[in-house]
Amino acid sequence: MTAPRTISFRDNVSNQHGAVYRSSGIFYLPPTDKVHTTLSILNYWALKRELQVAVVASTRTMAGELVGRQRLRFDEGLVINFRADVDAGFEGSVEIEVFAADNMVIPYAAIIAWYETPMGLGLVHSYARAYSSHEVEERRTVTRGREGCWTIADDALTRSFAVFHNGPTGVAPQTVHLRVTNAAGQRRAASWVLPALKPYESVKVKPAQHLQDLV
Repeated sequence: MTAPRTISFRDNVSNQHGAVYRSSGIFYLPPTDKVHTTLSILNYWALKRELQVAVVASTRTMAGELVGRQRLRFDEGLVINFRADVDAGFEGSVEIEVFAADNMVIPYAAIIAWYETPMGLGLVHSYARAYSSHEVEERRTVTRGREGCWTIADDALTRSFAVFHNGPTGVAPQTVHLRVTNAAGQRRAASWVLPALKPYESVKVKPAQHLQDLV
């Protein structure tokens, strides 16, 4: 059995990611009848490295099923504002993949998602991606996920949640540990078994479903 490889933070900050010919990002697509979602993509590959790139958008259901894929082009300028062509009420994810014939150096794409509702506007920077096959082969991966420091704001009408996305390979069942601390320093914790994940499946976690009397 091959020993796990420790990824060096020094390598990360010095952009030592190996050969990078694919860059990507995956974003949550909320129900389209409630939230208007736009992915804003700047062609910084051309601006910073004079690279010509091919951009592909893949839209999937929460279960990871592919419902649409299309090529995006910077024909009209340096920015693409992409909106998935799906039915009202659709919920899932959008993966943006960027390919180049020369080394892009950084494997994650800097993209902004705009989430608009009649009540306000929220912006999210790239937060997830699927590894390229050579990263998996070279063991440049983190396979034990940890997330921290996200604020929940539950009240009588609000339920906070987080979303994460699986990559191209199915994942066996695993145990999730959730810890919540309030402003007074009181801590609550919960654990549960997450069922096996399908390729590209998206999972929504609502703390209120696992911690009674959270509000």
